[in-house]
Amino acid sequence: PIHKILYYQSYRNPVLTSHDIERAANRRSNQRRTLRSKLDPSGNQQDCLGMTPLHILACSTTVQNLELYRVLIEKYPQNLITRDGWGALPLLYAIWSDNVPSAILQFLVDRYLTICPDHVLDWSGMVQTLAKANASPWKIQTLLDMQQASYPRQHILWDAVIDNLTNFEGCVYRDGRANPQSIRFLIERSVSKRMEVIGPKRWRRAIGAEIESNSVSVYRPRKVIEVRSVLEYYEAEYCKLKEATSILELALWKAKINESKSIEGRRRRHAKKMRIDDWASRQRCRIGCGADHVVENVLIFLLPLGVGWGCGTRG
Repeated sequence: PIHKILYYQSYRNPVLTSHDIERAANRRSNQRRTLRSKLDPSGNQQDCLGMTPLHILACSTTVQNLELYRVLIEKYPQNLITRDGWGALPLLYAIWSDNVPSAILQFLVDRYLTICPDHVLDWSGMVQTLAKANASPWKIQTLLDMQQASYPRQHILWDAVIDNLTNFEGCVYRDGRANPQSIRFLIERSVSKRMEVIGPKRWRRAIGAEIESNSVSVYRPRKVIEVRSVLEYYEAEYCKLKEATSILELALWKAKINESKSIEGRRRRHAKKMRIDDWASRQRCRIGCGADHVVENVLIFLLPLGVGWGCGTRG
């Protein structure tokens, strides 16, 4: 009965209310209150598509009502973690839908965290499903923001996601390909944290240009390999660059300490030897060794041939 009510709610006049769900959930609505405590078991059942009432509500094209979600989850909390025939949770359909407002999305996330806090959501699978369905990047971004804000300890397996979407060997999706725009967006997100660590802006722009350079209608596996190779190359070069600049800074620091020792030695030749290797003196030497200016001017000589540093550097 509950499935049917939700299936046909768009034809109802007046519109479906939370009280209608309450009455449908109670098996014996015409009996005394003490007899109405037993819920209709159909609320936890799945239809021929594997959908629970919560799946159907999230897929509904009618105006969404938060109270319907509130009552349905209160009566049948198991709906939250029940997968349909495609392995999807109601949360995925709510994100996918154009009709579900952000307030309901946040309510669903809060219910997941409260009712089943230890349940591990398949974020990688949800990202792949949205991409395969050519969902807009902002829909995918909504899912990613939700994961970062509410489930930061549950991770997305980015390499597996990208490999599957581009039909790598062993890919589970062989019946079609995702939109190249979605693939580019996901690749950018998958490497964004690694790119942020790379100091030179020009290097980060080079990686971004490599991601955007796909000119064909299908984002092929070969292109993904090229993007990863470029990223790994600049990561390796940046590690070498940081190591070289650290050695240079330490050498300048050591030279300044030796210079300070020499000056103090001449100044206090006949006096008690002053300890200049204490922490405060060493820090003064580090600040005054001129490493910032020296490194800035010799940095171009530390870069690999053909690779520019760019402006607005850091690190």
